Amino acid sequence: MPSQYGDSDKILKILKEYDKDPEGYLKSMNEYDEMHNSAIELFTILDSRNIIEKALSNGYNELNIIGKNGCNLVHYAAMWNHADLIKYLYFAGVDVYRKNVHGETAHKLAVKYEQKEAMHILEWIECRDEFIMLIRLVREILATSDKNDYTKEERKIADSACLDGESWINKNKEATLSMLKTKKEQIELIVEPFLRKKSSVM
Repeated sequence: MPSQYGDSDKILKILKEYDKDPEGYLKSMNEYDEMHNSAIELFTILDSRNIIEKALSNGYNELNIIGKNGCNLVHYAAMWNHADLIKYLYFAGVDVYRKNVHGETAHKLAVKYEQKEAMHILEWIECRDEFIMLIRLVREILATSDKNDYTKEERKIADSACLDGESWINKNKEATLSMLKTKKEQIELIVEPFLRKKSSVM
């Protein structure tokens, strides 16, 4: 697929054509241009989220495609500073932590090229994932620890903190990084004695 698809009029034309032929639309996503970029990679570089969304709605399921130098779509979005697209790809299930052949994550590339909006959203994603992992850790401990390791009240406090954190995360996908950090720290303070006790038992 030629790189001239960057022209907005051509993109609109493509969309109209693919509305008539969804199957052909999906096949085109993995076609390569003369620079060895696939169409889905080009649409990511061009921040053409509408085309990517249409591909997904038609059944495209290769968002984790790996391109040149081991880069995935989030790498490209980060290099071109497409923060909103990075967030969209993250929630669509694309691996934001994948390393390219040079050992660089999307976040590292954003820092390298001083793409501030991309850096910010990737920090947001990392903070959110750390928050989710904290909740999973506490739940795992609750499920696997010996009955006598914690009192009934300690278990209740930890479980309530998990429920609170989980509910907040699910309801606040548009929260700022500052809000996310504050809520995460709040839950960390509540479960810290619980986790500390687990460490002393081991």
